[in-house]
Amino acid sequence: MKGRAVAIVAGAILAVVLVWFLLAPPPDEVAPEPVVQPTPSEEAASDPLADELDLLRQEAGRVEPRAEGAERTPDGETFIAHAREIADEALAERRPDVSAAVGDILVEVGEVDFAGAVLQRAVGKMKPDASGKDHVYALARVRRAQRRPLEAASLYERAVQGAPTGGAEVGGRSDHYVAAARPGPARAAVTRGLREHPDSRMLAVQGAEVAMLSDELDQALTAADEVLAADPSDFGARLVRLETLLAQGQLEQVSVDAAALRDQVPEDAWGWIFGAAVERAQGGEGTDLLEKAREIAGDCPCTREERLAIEWATAVQAGANVAPRVREDLAVLPASSPATPAP
Repeated sequence: MKGRAVAIVAGAILAVVLVWFLLAPPPDEVAPEPVVQPTPSEEAASDPLADELDLLRQEAGRVEPRAEGAERTPDGETFIAHAREIADEALAERRPDVSAAVGDILVEVGEVDFAGAVLQRAVGKMKPDASGKDHVYALARVRRAQRRPLEAASLYERAVQGAPTGGAEVGGRSDHYVAAARPGPARAAVTRGLREHPDSRMLAVQGAEVAMLSDELDQALTAADEVLAADPSDFGARLVRLETLLAQGQLEQVSVDAAALRDQVPEDAWGWIFGAAVERAQGGEGTDLLEKAREIAGDCPCTREERLAIEWATAVQAGANVAPRVREDLAVLPASSPATPAP
């Protein structure tokens, strides 16, 4: 009986071994590792052009800003070649945001004219209504840096007509008209914009600036104060308020507010600029404040407005009222200067 039980158990074990042998894969057929598919979020996060832009920004940090007319360094030539390559890829992939980023990086290292060429080509190839508008606004910034604000305003007009727009875009258009010495279109842009975007603080600030430049000082101060009542940190409103108070002769208040601005944002030139202006209006020299403002502003094309304001503050004479700084910033262009193509 006992022998029979042992035989049964042995037979069962043999059967199991036989089944395993028949079903197991041959030794040379190793089961492949499972393939892990990327999730949709991981695929979306993969952007080779964004990675290239990061590399370009790193290169820009190693390139000395080029003075107008100066030769490029070898590092500068390598940087330009990389920028051109990314710009070509942006066109091929219909990426106006990348074109705009390339243009902005070029401006930061003083390659304003090359940035204009890159962006002019992008605007000609990618229509703003179909591809977005980043490249159009980037070209407008370049034209402003080249002291061609009327072209910048025209670019804004075309972009606004081609696609829905927001208050910031309308405000930018008005600001370019101010720089082009066109107060009528500047005011009209704000008026129309506020009808469409009544809650836009940027438009309200732009309206305050236009009123100040039109010698409507009480209206300008009221508009700036309304914005600051809603958002005390609004930087643009604070600057317009300071300049309006200067024009009204409220020098003590400007001195207090400019000092507060320097304390809160010491790395920004504007608190130092207005501090120098009011000190000179009070009979002082403002030398230390002007020196600090120049140090902060540097010579980057991106701080052209600050540098123009420093010239204004330097020219302030002692007196109760200080006229607002002139916004007109027009260059005399040669007859052969290329025009901006229509988007």
